[in-house]
Amino acid sequence: MNAGGLRILVVDDDRSVRRLLTKIVQQAACEAMEASNGEEGLAKALETRPDIIITDWLMPAMDGIDMVRAIRAEGGDYHPYIILVTVMDDDGTLVEAFEAGVDDFIGKPLRTKVIAARLRAGRRIVRLHQENERHIQELERYSKQLTRSNLRLRELSVTDELTGLPNRRYAMERLRQEWESAGRRQSSLACVAVHLGGLKEINDLHGHERGDVVLKTVAVVLRKHVRVQDIVCRTGGDEFLIICPDSGLEGALDLGERLVDAVRPFGCRDQECHFGLSIGAAERRSSTESCQVLMSLADRSMEQAKGDGWNRIHAGQAQDVRLARGFASMC
Repeated sequence: MNAGGLRILVVDDDRSVRRLLTKIVQQAACEAMEASNGEEGLAKALETRPDIIITDWLMPAMDGIDMVRAIRAEGGDYHPYIILVTVMDDDGTLVEAFEAGVDDFIGKPLRTKVIAARLRAGRRIVRLHQENERHIQELERYSKQLTRSNLRLRELSVTDELTGLPNRRYAMERLRQEWESAGRRQSSLACVAVHLGGLKEINDLHGHERGDVVLKTVAVVLRKHVRVQDIVCRTGGDEFLIICPDSGLEGALDLGERLVDAVRPFGCRDQECHFGLSIGAAERRSSTESCQVLMSLADRSMEQAKGDGWNRIHAGQAQDVRLARGFASMC
């Protein structure tokens, strides 16, 4: 940044002093502004935000020190470099000035070379401050970009690319969280394991592109027919897991029925690409040792449903075999 980029406000009730200081400022290739007292200087400083303020101490209405205190009290991101012009140079008055927020001072009588030197020093400080602000802004932008990138990477790491559903990694993490939450709240929790039967045959006979269409279609149907709080994940090539907070086994079995009924028309529509669902359901009980056991129970019951054919639903707990439900395929 060149010197011409700096704006300097001169505040003094003596017109001849203002004109002298303004002339020196302009000779330094800086933009000069003027104010004739502290109140006017304060208003102009807050409105125009000059880089450097040169102010007299003793002025009517509001003196220079009160003006400096008022500017510093505003806080925020405005931090001008302030030079105080004063005839008083004893230690006590200078300490008061610096404690009020003054950065430098010029003694009277005014000497042109000294004023010019003080301005050059102030200009260096302002430049350093502006460069520091730019670096901070760049770091903030970089930090935001990095945060967005990390969030995106995190999202990609737990998302199935084909269906857009959460993947197995996310499913295991979320199941653990829901397991712990159910334990704390003494609430129910169920799992529904879903196998998409017929996918392998479709891939073998018609290619993986056709199979991908089937997978994406089923994923959309599953998402559409679960509750808002249910979490649908793709855990394998032809397998899905639905985590059902605040649901028991009966609710999980009812969900299985809805899913079978919703997918069945799609599986029967194309005579060359039949597919259907095999579903296993399990609920958390006092005897269920962990979330891994809960998922294992749902998987095991899904395997039993697969053995009975498509569009079958089995309960995961052995003592609830009586609740197992079967639906004969209509295809």
